[in-house]
Amino acid sequence: MPSEKAEEKAEEKKEAKLKEELEKQELLAKGKVSLIIDGYNDLFSDFDSRPYSHRSLSDDFLREAKKVSYEASGEIELRFLIPGIHRHAPDEVIIKKRLKEHFRKHAVILEHEEKQRSRKGIIFSIIGFSFMLFATYIRTLESSELIFTLLFVIFEPAGWFALWFGLDTLFYSPKEKSQEFEFYRKMAKAEIIFEPY
Repeated sequence: MPSEKAEEKAEEKKEAKLKEELEKQELLAKGKVSLIIDGYNDLFSDFDSRPYSHRSLSDDFLREAKKVSYEASGEIELRFLIPGIHRHAPDEVIIKKRLKEHFRKHAVILEHEEKQRSRKGIIFSIIGFSFMLFATYIRTLESSELIFTLLFVIFEPAGWFALWFGLDTLFYSPKEKSQEFEFYRKMAKAEIIFEPY
């Protein structure tokens, strides 16, 4: 008789645990980017003791968010699943604001870097093309003077180098930077939700 009750209790515990796991999976499926956290401190650096409004974000959190967000398409909903007993609504408001600030700031920085990279590529391409035009002009003079030969020898390879470097900078920039910019741009627009589990 006691063993039957123990078996029933064990079975009920199994069912409760399975039900809890299914609920977690349903919550995870709701958001396009869902992360389970034990508490708010999981989002921030362990070494930073400032209040939530100024704390640095955790590298682990950012790495996981990037990994999950690359798979998501369209608008992102960032959903944090946190144990109900650890929730504190005023902290959540501050944390949401801090996350938005962080993502916006980095999106702006990366956008600025992208514009500078494009500008640099265009400038180098124009300079390279100009050097090549100048080298071509010198070549048409068909002068055997040393100065013209020297200028041609300098400007032709410099033109090719600058042109190819500029085009490379424009079209084959590091893919990581553009992915990182896309991540921060998406996250800056993301709706941030805290839910208990």
